[in-house]
Amino acid sequence: MLHAIQARRSRAAGVLLLGALALALPTTAIAGGRPGGASPAVSADAAHQPDARYPTPIGLVGDDVYGTNGLGQQMYVQANRGGSATIRLSLQNDGTAAQKLKLHATGAATTGYTVKYLKGITNITAAVKAGTWKTSSLLPGKAVVVTIKVSVAHNAVSKLNRTFTVISAVSSTSVDVAKLEITPVG
Repeated sequence: MLHAIQARRSRAAGVLLLGALALALPTTAIAGGRPGGASPAVSADAAHQPDARYPTPIGLVGDDVYGTNGLGQQMYVQANRGGSATIRLSLQNDGTAAQKLKLHATGAATTGYTVKYLKGITNITAAVKAGTWKTSSLLPGKAVVVTIKVSVAHNAVSKLNRTFTVISAVSSTSVDVAKLEITPVG
């Protein structure tokens, strides 16, 4: 089992999988603290920089990593068929001015999965899929968490992939992207 975890660890670039729980690992051994030594790409409008990141029990995956391809901001999760997975996505205002952030989730419909997006107990799925959901105004450094609940049917075969684009409501050129991959097991 340790060998399988090590193989998955290297592929996940800083994320360790243990069943349905994904844990962030320190990436200081990777050049620049980021996969492939990539530096954070701050948007042209740094005053309105959003940051998409995944809170885990031991740290934040994708914190202070910015870009439009999700590099260094991926979460890999294994979920049992017939079970579910709960993932949290934090949207932080890394800019210097107050702003609202928009969240847009994209990805192909995948047989065997049901995905819901929640802010607290409020179901925001339709708005997140349409790209129209916005946070309230966030001061610099403040964040909100969106909960992603994924149900995995017994017939799930393929992986589920989602891309989350966080856009400043003030500056449409200020963007950050995070990615999620769920693999059915069992």
